[in-house]
Parts: sequence; structure tokens; C-alpha cells
Amino acid sequence: GSIVPNCWARIVPAASAGSQSISSTGPASGTRNIYQYASSTATPVIVVLPEFSNINAGTHWLRFKARVSSTGGALEVGYVTDPADAATFTVISTLLMNNTTYTAPDAEKTVIIPSTVPANARIAIRNSSDAKSYYWDDVYWEAVPTCYVPEFITVSSVTSNTVGISWTSPTSAPANGYDVYYNTTGVAPDATTVLDATNSVSVGAGVTSATISSLTPATTYYIWVRSKCGAADMSAWAPAPVLVTACVAFTVPYAENFDTTSTGSSSNNNVPTCWTYYEAPGSTGYGYVYGTATNVLSPPNSYYLYRASTTTGEMMLISPPTTALTDGTNRVRFSAKSTNSGTLQVGTMDNAANPASFVVLQTFTLTNTFEEYTVNFPVGTATYFAFNNASAAAGNVYLDDIFVEDIPTCVEPTNVTVNNITQNGATVNWTATVTLPATYDIYISASNTPPTAATTPTISQVSGTTATVGTPPLASSTTYFVWVRSYCSASDQSIWTDAVSFMTLCAPPAITGTSVNPTPVCVGGTATLTATADAGATINWYADATTATPLATGGSYTTPVLTATTNYYVSASTGSSGNVGPASPSALGTISASNFAITTYYQIFDVISPTTLVSIDVYPVSSVAIGTAAAIEIRDSSGTTLISVPYTVTVNDGVTPQTVVLNYPLAVGTGYRIGQGVAINLNRNTSGAVYPYTSSKINITGNNFTSGPDYWYYIYNWNFSTVCESGRTMVTATYDSTCQLGTSETQNEKEISIYPNPFKDVVNISDVKDLKSVTVVDMSGRMVKSIT
Repeated sequence: GSIVPNCWARIVPAASAGSQSISSTGPASGTRNIYQYASSTATPVIVVLPEFSNINAGTHWLRFKARVSSTGGALEVGYVTDPADAATFTVISTLLMNNTTYTAPDAEKTVIIPSTVPANARIAIRNSSDAKSYYWDDVYWEAVPTCYVPEFITVSSVTSNTVGISWTSPTSAPANGYDVYYNTTGVAPDATTVLDATNSVSVGAGVTSATISSLTPATTYYIWVRSKCGAADMSAWAPAPVLVTACVAFTVPYAENFDTTSTGSSSNNNVPTCWTYYEAPGSTGYGYVYGTATNVLSPPNSYYLYRASTTTGEMMLISPPTTALTDGTNRVRFSAKSTNSGTLQVGTMDNAANPASFVVLQTFTLTNTFEEYTVNFPVGTATYFAFNNASAAAGNVYLDDIFVEDIPTCVEPTNVTVNNITQNGATVNWTATVTLPATYDIYISASNTPPTAATTPTISQVSGTTATVGTPPLASSTTYFVWVRSYCSASDQSIWTDAVSFMTLCAPPAITGTSVNPTPVCVGGTATLTATADAGATINWYADATTATPLATGGSYTTPVLTATTNYYVSASTGSSGNVGPASPSALGTISASNFAITTYYQIFDVISPTTLVSIDVYPVSSVAIGTAAAIEIRDSSGTTLISVPYTVTVNDGVTPQTVVLNYPLAVGTGYRIGQGVAINLNRNTSGAVYPYTSSKINITGNNFTSGPDYWYYIYNWNFSTVCESGRTMVTATYDSTCQLGTSETQNEKEISIYPNPFKDVVNISDVKDLKSVTVVDMSGRMVKSIT
């Protein structure tokens, strides 16, 4: 409010009063300062300080810091004899105000109060009626020092490790010269501060400048100067402007992944040390170090350049100075993406402060996943390289893992893929480089720690563009990572490619034996098929080699009445299947449709035991046409895409599930993400989800929408399986059309009796003269006895 501190007073004119308050806007220290304002037609409010018992001793001065909203102002320091009557105000000194910050060299003001003021006077301060805002803070009433501080301290000639500093001698020049003190903490020195060669410089009487050496490049320094009037008579320390030493031009190799810089926001446009963000005047975009894992290649950070639709001109991230851009032997290698097909220009600059010096070397249209790009620097005179978000409309660019390096003489291969995956091996394929190397090296590991130049390859000097890994055999049901590099010579190999992951197949149990009874099967008869398998296995019977649903489960299967020789198939399996998550949107709360991609919102889950996510259900709504292409995507905790499964919309009433088959093996891990890769309008829930949803294999822990922790995004009825099934063994039931069963069985003219029932050791069967065979099986279907 319009107040002053306790024991102070203020004189407010009866009409056309200006403004005065205690303000939190930009104080010199702490959280508040005095604010005064009066238009050209208003009368200022006078601020009256407390009573001082030694007001007219002639030994004290008023010292304070002040600033004005624009240059050309003035503050009047005087006194009043009646703290309620503006007419008693008498001016002692008019302070011309040109500094707009408290950190300016002339921000501190001093006024000696003469002994001629009345004993009942109180010091008062009045601003001008000039429509300027006046702020003042850090007010001291103290004895006039015998040694005055130096004035108008400036810094100049700032390099990476030196700075020049100069000042103006006070009215009474010190007899013993000056001390200069500096540090990187910003903690001001006092009379007890120890000065030594690592933090100070001293100059003699009459010298008003000094050079500070041995500074650290790209570092913020704080500097103070004091007068030395006598051996025990020093002035207070006067602060110099804060400075940042220059950056040292970097040399090759150089890397920046933004991970050691704190994340920022659209309001501060933060950059790593020695980098520069430039935005054309009037633009509404921004750039800053970004820390949300959704759009980060290597955690924890990337750099985000956002161009709003109203932005015009350049929007650039500019490198530190470098000597790597002159001789044509270097390149920049980086990864970039855009969630809305942004355009990225890469080029060089002679002057980081002059966007007109930007020369475009290459332009890229970015995709929705991080991809690696390289740009070779030509011979020239440039000192900086830069990335410019050149999207035609609103667009974004994410940058990560920037490397400046020698243009390699041996280039890495591309398009590494893995197929023919078995329990203990796989085939690795890649695309050769334009300039063919002599051979290639392969490195495979169950850890995703990338190999280095010194890492011993798993397979060395492979000819061609394919190789089989698995000697020694790989472990079954295990995730592996594979890298490939070009081998040009013993002293010249390329960098390793990015890792490609795959999971080896499981080790299934085996079918150990089969039998058919009877053989052959007569007209009107059936066959009993039996099989044995490894201990603990489940035996499944199928009608053919591909059908997913078994005819029966167990050690035996009795066929229907046969009319021809028929092949059946049997397999052995272990493991189980399961389900996790709500079955449909109707299982939760409020239902609504939206079309967010996984880059914006997604479900988060952990895999606590290796499993395969077999399928999920989604619910397209009527705004999505039948036949629309869409996709479901799974990513790891860092945001790297593991699989993107396309599907075509076949239902769109919002209540009929559409099943998307994924069949993706998942290793143990936390923070997996699943969502829409190609986004369409799907039903979701905006209430009702209660996390976690747990199972023996997968725990669904939440979503990334922090404002809606009870939301559920799109993906329902998660079906997973750890079933490991052998190949199918064919079992043939042979049919004989010349073999006839008795008329009593085929025509049911006479019933055969069996007794006793149940029985232990002996069973009696009546009238067996027309029977060809008798088979006894137990309750599990296993054959116990066969009599021909």
C-alpha cells in the first residue's frame, strides 16, 4: 500500500498528489524499496526519514542507492521542520539522476548534512514532477568517512583471462592509492577481508586503473575498489559492474549435449556457457534448454527452438567461437527432430551478434523422431556455426548430441537391421557406405553401453554387408544391442553406428514322442493321438500348422470320425498369458475423444518380468473414417521409439474395440511409454483411473499428464504372454476305406455293456465277437491299454 516504514512519515498534498509506496519491483537488496512518481501536473509526495538526534552535528551524511525509469531525472534531498507540512521542506542537494539500474557506477548517492540545519529538522526526499518513476533503497545515516570511495568505476578490454578496470579519484585523493578485489561468488569484501595475489591488485597514489590477469574464461566475476588514505584508514569497498570473461575458441573434437546446463523456460532463453540464442526483434518464439524426456534423445536435456506463427526473421542457436570452420576438414554431427515437420537450417557466421552474416550450408525437413545429420564446413573465415528454425509457420525444433569433429576418412555404415532371430543367434544387416571400406566390425552386448574406439569387436573385419551373430551362442529370451563400424585400415576405423536392439527367442520344450491308435482307422472310426513332451510342458493339438487356437490340450486327442487320412499337429509349450489394465473406456469414468500423439501424452508402464505384449484394444470414434491409417507406438524411458505398429481403422462407433496385434517382446525395465504414433481421434477417460494396475508381468503406473493423474489414454485390454511354444510336429491318422466296423456299432442295433463301473483291476465287456479293438484311456486322455 501507500506507506513508509515505521518511524518514518510522508507528506501527501491535498490535491493532485503523486504516488508513493513501498514496492517489490527490482529492489537494490532484499525484497522491497521506496517508490515515488508524479506526473507533470501532480505534486510529489515527500518521504520523511526518522528523527536523528545528531541531525545538525555536521559530521554525518545520508547514503543510499537510487535509480530512475529514464535518464534526465532529479531527486531533491532536504529537510522539513514539520513532518506534516510540505511548505517547511528545504532543499540541501539536488541529485541529477541518469542511472536506470542499481548496478550502475553512479547508483549510490551521498549528501553531507550541514550543521546549519535546525535541531528539530528531519531529512526528507522529494521526487520531480516529470512523469518518471523513482526507486531508492539501502538507506544509511552514518558518519562522513575520512577516506572516500573511488567513483565511476568501469571495466573494459575484457578477454578470456584479463580485464581492465578504471575509476575516478574522489574529491580527496587517497595518499596510499587503491586496492582492487575480485571473486566469482559475489560475496562483498569488508574491512576484515584478506587480500592476496589470487584475489586482488593494488596500485599506488595517483593511479586510477588496473589490469586483472589469470582469470578463468567464460566466468562471471565481481569486482570492488577501495581507497587507501592511510595505513589504518581505508574507504568502504565500491562495486564495479559485474562482468563475464570471454570464451576461448574451442578446438576439435568438441561436444555439447546440453546436459550440464540447467533447464530453462520460454521467458529466459537460457543457453549453455558460451553459446548464444538470437531472436529477430518483434518475434514471439523462444529457445531454451529443455528437460522433458518426451523430446530428448539422450537424457536429461535437449535444446528447444520454438517459432510461433507470428514470428519473423531468424531464430538461432549460435555456437561458441571456434577455429574449426576455416580449413574445410571439419564437420558438425547432430541429432534433431520436430513434432510438426519443422525446417532446420545449418550454417556459419562471422559475427554472433550479426544475423546478416549467417550463411546457410544445408536445410533439413525434420521428422517426428530424432535422426542424425551431418554438415561439412567448407573452407572459409567463419568463427561460429548456427542452427536456425526456419519453419514457414508455427514449428518446433529439438536439438541434441552436437559434435564437431574431423570429417572422417572412414565413414560408418547405415540402416543396421536384425532379422532371422533364433534362440541363440541372429543375422545383422547394414547398408554399405558410398566409399567402401575394406571390411566391417560388429559389437554385440546385453548392455546398452556403447563401444568406444578402443573396444574389441565381437566379430572383426566382416566382408560384405551381413553377418551372423551367435558364436558363442547368445542366451535365449535376452535383449541384445548391436553396433557396426567400417574398418578401413588398422589405423582408420569409423565411429560405431547407433545401437539396434533385439530379443532372442525363448527356449521351448520339445515333443519327445507320438503315436496313433488304431492304425489304420476303419470306416466310421476315430483315432486317438498321443504325445509325450519334456517335463512340465503343456501339449497342444492343432488342426493345421498355422491355426492359433488349439483343438485340445493334453497328452492325447481323439479325432472326430474320419473319412480320409488326416494330418494333425502337436506342440509343447511353457509359460502363461495374462491381461492388465481396464478392458474398455466404460470401465472407468468420463469418456471423451482426443487425438494426442505419444510425443504429447502417453501411458507409462514397467515390465517386471520378460514378456511379450501381444495385443491391445483402441476405440476409434465416428469422426475417423473407416480405412484411416493409424499407429500404436512403444518407447523406452528415454523416449527412443522401440516399435511403431501401423493399423487401419475398421470400426468407428467408439464402443466397439479394435484390436491391434503388437507381438512385441519386452525386457525388464521401468518407464516404458505407449501411445499413438500416428494420432487419430480415439476414446479416452478423463477420470476414474486408479494407478497402478498390476499383474505378474506388467505394471501400468500412470500417464504423463500431471494435471490429470486419473486420466487414461487410449490403450485398453493389454494382453501379454510368456508362452514359449515349440515348433509343431505332424501326426498322421491313416484311414482305410476297405476296413469295416461291425454292424452292431455302426448301426447301434445292439448295446454293449461294460461293468463294473468304476473298476480297479478287471473290467468286463459283453459281446465282443463283433469288436475289432478296445482302447482304455484314463481321465486325462492318456492311453492305458489297447487290445486288438
